[in-house]
Amino acid sequence: MEERSRVAPWAPPRAQRRLSELESELAGLGLDEVTRLIDAVLAEHRGRLDEDGIVLYAGTNTMSPRARAAHESSLGSRPSMGWPGDKVQTGLDELDVLEVLAPLQVAVLTRRLLIDGQNPIKVLQDSVALRRSIP
Repeated sequence: MEERSRVAPWAPPRAQRRLSELESELAGLGLDEVTRLIDAVLAEHRGRLDEDGIVLYAGTNTMSPRARAAHESSLGSRPSMGWPGDKVQTGLDELDVLEVLAPLQVAVLTRRLLIDGQNPIKVLQDSVALRRSIP
């Protein structure tokens, strides 16, 4: 009989194999080894998904450093209720600019793909190159 995972003994057979494999590899690690392993796993994940690829599930894509900086400022925590020029709350005039700029840029990209007939792979490559060039 195959060994059951200690982490999730209820998991299906395929998961049992992976869980058991990882449990064996990770058992007995010291604090320093755990810390190094976590750093290495996160770096590998970040490199593969965030730097070397584009995940096609939009909800999981990472932000560029500039977008992350904007989100971490007070901008990311403020609701922007209402249309540009007709906001419910005051003090969001700068958001009007961003709320109009974003769909205009999506329209440019969409035009490149649908109207101009550009190769979608080329458009994605250009987008990745642009994202990498922005500090």
